[in-house]
Amino acid sequence: MAIIEFASADEQLAALIEVISESLTDAIQERGRACFAVSGGNSPKALYQALSKLALPWNKVDIVMVDDRFVPLDHAASNEAMIRAALLVDKAEAAKFWSLYQPGELAEVAASRAVEWRDLSAPDCAIVGMGSDGHTASWFPDAEGLDEALSLNAAPVCAVTAKQSDVTGPNLKRLTVSYAYLSNCPVRLLLMAGQEKRSVFEQASGVGAVNEMPIRALIRDAHSVTAYWTK
Repeated sequence: MAIIEFASADEQLAALIEVISESLTDAIQERGRACFAVSGGNSPKALYQALSKLALPWNKVDIVMVDDRFVPLDHAASNEAMIRAALLVDKAEAAKFWSLYQPGELAEVAASRAVEWRDLSAPDCAIVGMGSDGHTASWFPDAEGLDEALSLNAAPVCAVTAKQSDVTGPNLKRLTVSYAYLSNCPVRLLLMAGQEKRSVFEQASGVGAVNEMPIRALIRDAHSVTAYWTK
């Protein structure tokens, strides 16, 4: 676990761009392709917009989603819609994008996506977020399906139904990558701003159960997670 502090959002953005581009480029040089896992929300939007303009070999990059609400693309809460608009444009339009949502029953869609993803490599770099409740991806505290999502034997994609809270909002059904899928990702970057998020991260880095603050699953494993923090 590490926290890297930045004096401004611009400095934070520049550092993130550097480490992401280096991770993807190194992977392409080593094995011919790279895998980049991305999260939704407002925090990474400016980062995605900047990345989309980079002259990387995007045609050799698989972009996967860390999680999404179980809503169609035209829904205001769709993570996929934001990612398509912010990242999958300009030069990054050449990347191969792997969706999560499709119409159907939640569990069946998760199983279908897991089959489609089974030959994907682990991400070379992942952008993760964290809520004030200590969740990351759609691993919400005590959610239905959380134990499976955190299992080392889980499929790459899992179905989760969160418990209603101020953090979850009204869309409780989620599709999320599993801990098993993210466990071999060597570069996991957490975007944070403000003292509240830093306090939550520091609390999660201490003693306590994983199901109470599920980001602990990432903090405590061999690759941990690096927080890029600005006030």
